[in-house]
Amino acid sequence: MKLKHVAATALILVAAATTFAQDSLEKIVSSSNPQTEIVTNTTKNVNYPQNQIHYTQAELNALKIPHQSTPNANGKISIRSNDPRTNTKAFRNAKIKQINEAKKYDSLITRIDNDREKFLDIYNSANASDKAAVIDSARAYLEKTMLDEIFPTWTGTKWDFNGTSEHPMNIMNVDGTKGMIACGYFVSTTLQDAGMNFDRYVLARNPSSEIINYLSGKDQTRAAHRTIKQMGDKLDEKFGEEADGIYVLGLSCHTGFLLKKGDDLRFIHSSYMQPYGVVNEDANISRPIIGSRDLYLGKLFNDNMVKKWITDERVDVKEWK
Repeated sequence: MKLKHVAATALILVAAATTFAQDSLEKIVSSSNPQTEIVTNTTKNVNYPQNQIHYTQAELNALKIPHQSTPNANGKISIRSNDPRTNTKAFRNAKIKQINEAKKYDSLITRIDNDREKFLDIYNSANASDKAAVIDSARAYLEKTMLDEIFPTWTGTKWDFNGTSEHPMNIMNVDGTKGMIACGYFVSTTLQDAGMNFDRYVLARNPSSEIINYLSGKDQTRAAHRTIKQMGDKLDEKFGEEADGIYVLGLSCHTGFLLKKGDDLRFIHSSYMQPYGVVNEDANISRPIIGSRDLYLGKLFNDNMVKKWITDERVDVKEWK
């Protein structure tokens, strides 16, 4: 914070010799200089856009069960009666909620874009020292939106090698096709839904190492294929206290998102193995990870990426040749 228009040098010396708590500076009134203005933190008491999560924690947990139960042509969901994990009332309720969220998925995308514009207004009005706080708040918003709104609604959507769906859960696309999604398109489509500005088709056609280059820049690492725990240790070593979060994980012939929370690692991806669809699974038992020779990891939502999201800056993605 700065004191403006202070006329008396003596006042400056007194102010310099006195230590005030940051919040108490707003309460200071200069009797010797009534024109003194107090410039406060421009991000203080700002009402940042908040997520509007429609899933309960129990529903989010239920949707982590590996399954492929998308609506059929009549809009009905088939659930295997011989699987005790999914043949429950809790799972059925979670699927009903998910289908309802999928049907209004376009409204979620619109709301995210409106929230991004609110972040832009706050960012533009913040002074230089406060813009970092806006970026931090936007990063938290993006991570929560991906984890609690976008990913759960896509979970269970069918995988297909050529799948390019814009909508989750077998909901009809504009061109009349039903929702099926390949691994690379799951990454590019969900990030575009979160408001990132790039061509999702071009990004998805790139190898995973190039996808990571576009999204993470220098905030990436390559992990020797040993154990999943050692992969987590590698992230702790590189990113330190900021290691927790969402990563793009590139494998030998596959890609998806890795979520790290302490020692807990989960792989969120459109799986080409059973159940052949979008899953949120324990990375320690993920067969695509276990069977891969290469592990490339890129941290999502670094400062540069979040700033591009706030300002709607286009990420110029090239066709892979």
